[in-house]
Amino acid sequence: MEEDTTYFVIAPITATSITISATLGGGAITLDGDSNDDGGGHFKISYAEYEAVCAVREFSLDLTREQLDVTTLPCGVSTAGTKYAAFKTFQPGFASGTGTMTVYFTDSQVSLANRLLGNVLLRSQEGASCRLFVNTVSDGATPPQPDLTASNYIQAGISIESMSLSVNPDDATTAELGYTITKPEVFLGAVIG
Repeated sequence: MEEDTTYFVIAPITATSITISATLGGGAITLDGDSNDDGGGHFKISYAEYEAVCAVREFSLDLTREQLDVTTLPCGVSTAGTKYAAFKTFQPGFASGTGTMTVYFTDSQVSLANRLLGNVLLRSQEGASCRLFVNTVSDGATPPQPDLTASNYIQAGISIESMSLSVNPDDATTAELGYTITKPEVFLGAVIG
C-alpha cells in the first residue's frame, strides 16, 4: 500500500473485514502488512467526500417556510369603527426541505444506487450528505470533475426516510427515495451553512 493513496472498498463487507481494490471496480489486492502508523497493522479508512450516483433518473426538492402568527392586540383605544375585518400579521419562520429521488435498481450489490436504497433502514445516517446538481460545468481535468464555482447545485445533509420500488416487465426497475434536508450548506451557489 502506498501512503496517501485512495483505495476502493469491494463488497461484501463483514463486521470484521473488508476487501479493497487499487481502482474503482478493479480486482482485490492483498495487503502486505507494512502500514506506517504505530506498527499495529492499522490504516485509516474514510469515505470519499462525494461520489456520483450515476443511476439517478430524476430528483425533486420542495422548500417551504412556516408562517408565524405575530398578530397583536391594538395598542390604543380606537373610536373609529370599520366595516372590514382586521387581518392577522405573519412573518416567515423556519424553512424545511423535502424531496424525492428516483434511481434505477440493478442486480449489482456494489452500485451506489443500491447502497443508497439500503440506507433507509440504517438507524443512524450521521454524515449522510448530497449535492443535487441543477446544472453541472466540468472543471476540464482528466477525469473531469464538477467545477463547483461555475455549477449550480444544492449541498446539504440529508435523512433518507422512505423508499418504494416500482417493478413491471415493460420498464426498468426504479426505486423512489424520500428524504429531508437536515443541514443545508450551499444553495444554488450561495453558501448558507
